[in-house]
Amino acid sequence: MATAEVIAVGTELLLGEVANTNAAEISKLLADLGISVYFHSTVGDNAARLSDVLGQALARSDIVITTGGLGPTGDDITKEVVAEVIGGKLIFSPELWARMLDYFHKIHRKPTENNKKQAMVIEGSVPITNEFGTAPGVFIERNGKVIICLPGPPHEAIPMFKKLLPRLERFSSGQLFRRMLKLFGIGEAAVEQAIIDLTTRSNPSVATYVSPGEVHIRIAAFGEPRLAESEVANIEKEIRSRLGKWIFGTDEDTLEKVVGELLLRNGLSLATAESCTGGLVANRITDVPGSSGYFKGGIVAYQEAIKQSVLGVPEEIIREYGVVSQEVASFLADGVRRLCRADVGLAITGYAGPSGGAPGKPVGTVCLGLSGPGGRQSKEVWISGNRLTVKARAAQEALGSLWSYLKALDAASSGVL
Repeated sequence: MATAEVIAVGTELLLGEVANTNAAEISKLLADLGISVYFHSTVGDNAARLSDVLGQALARSDIVITTGGLGPTGDDITKEVVAEVIGGKLIFSPELWARMLDYFHKIHRKPTENNKKQAMVIEGSVPITNEFGTAPGVFIERNGKVIICLPGPPHEAIPMFKKLLPRLERFSSGQLFRRMLKLFGIGEAAVEQAIIDLTTRSNPSVATYVSPGEVHIRIAAFGEPRLAESEVANIEKEIRSRLGKWIFGTDEDTLEKVVGELLLRNGLSLATAESCTGGLVANRITDVPGSSGYFKGGIVAYQEAIKQSVLGVPEEIIREYGVVSQEVASFLADGVRRLCRADVGLAITGYAGPSGGAPGKPVGTVCLGLSGPGGRQSKEVWISGNRLTVKARAAQEALGSLWSYLKALDAASSGVL
């Protein structure tokens, strides 16, 4: 089986100023192709250290992929170091320069003299066209090894790498088929306990992962495509028989996407009233294309006066129970449902911190309210973390609660118990 290695180049990565997302995406694409990635390396903009890392990579891997260091400035050294390590020669490509000039014309910018550096190619290599930037990539085979150089920005690197996948298929000894099951409302420990007997398998393999407010179960099988897909399907069926009530989606599904599908399927509309989340729930809902078909609108009711005057929360309810309470959340849900003439109202109120809180309700306390055909529902949760974490997790809890509410309505309308 062919092996691959990904080398990320850039001092900004080592300083933690930029996250290295390219390595994860490239590794996933290679795994799907049946090529194993055994090493990830990160190295700064230093020729000697990059040369050492490249030498090690070429000694132990069949395919070496670099990201970063293809720009026009003096510290962009990847192409030069690769040429030196493999004993190649850099030559100027008029054809590549012409393509770059055309790109500059399209974005209404003028190239500078140092941009010509990006039109230098390693003799014998194949340039990789960059549709979203000025830095062309490099594909070269030398001494039985494949070297691929990609620019650093993910929106450039990943589309360029995807174009190369057909060239890499000959290294594949099979295919990886995978399925990700996504769960809400249950912890990772409980999930693992429920499927512990399945996690000891090697092919297909089963593993659990934690994502903010969710638990993911990855099922993966390697081999002949139809057989691998069948094996994954059998394991998925078994997991669903044990944990189906918590599984909201698969693969690229998100709570906001699944919630939208449930609203559309049942002919329901939604409105939101948010306090501590400041519109995050409405933002996530409207991230989904076509959400105007079911989302009426949202109100950010941050101050008590707005909660009372716009959404009709009685002053005595706030005085008796506090602004962060299940009672207030329920009135907010009723109010926004009525105001927007929606079928379902969703509301959030809470203490995001770092200051605030009340006796018995520390910072991180969040109350959620739902109002709709399924009646009123409310709950209180506590979320640890800083202000931004509390806001993000509160939005996740709200969408998860909405999913549970709509799922029950969907089951009732379809006659499923």
